[in-house]
Amino acid sequence: MNRFAKLFPKCLKSKTSIIGMIHVRSLPGTPLHKLTVQELIDKACEEALMYKKYNFDGVIVENMHDVPYVCSKDSGPEVLSVMTA
Repeated sequence: MNRFAKLFPKCLKSKTSIIGMIHVRSLPGTPLHKLTVQELIDKACEEALMYKKYNFDGVIVENMHDVPYVCSKDSGPEVLSVMTA
């Protein structure tokens, strides 16, 4: 079984699947960061619950709000820590 099938087993049961995107707000250590870690988690969970309510098959988490983008050599461990919390 491939990795996608393991992560999204419901997707194999039909020809089409709907996967939602959780848009994590700007993370600590990035220029537009304004929220506490708990507020970031709460907002991401709100989106996840909405996708669950409407029976989405899976979700993907992204941090598109970290603009302007910071090169990895310029970002600290707090960005990775919060994204994986």
